[in-house]
Amino acid sequence: MDESNMSCEDLMISETTVEISRPVMDAVENTPTSSGCTPAASITLDQFSRLLDFKLDTKLESFQASLTRTIRKEVSDQIAKLKSVFTVTTDFFAE
Repeated sequence: MDESNMSCEDLMISETTVEISRPVMDAVENTPTSSGCTPAASITLDQFSRLLDFKLDTKLESFQASLTRTIRKEVSDQIAKLKSVFTVTTDFFAE
């Protein structure tokens, strides 16, 4: 079987479990040391959903924190520039 085939023909879906079958290789024993892969495993849709939610929540929190830091820095930088321009302007009028 061609491993570059990315079709979903080998995907079997039931109501609660998604199982992916992998091609069987006659000449190579399926061990982590010989092929680098482990045998196919089943995972329930609920487990997959919880894992995906956890990963997305973690990424979202990280993204929000990064965005907050960036916005605060930009606003702070612009306020500093505005103060500088305002000081120059008021000094000009004072002369």
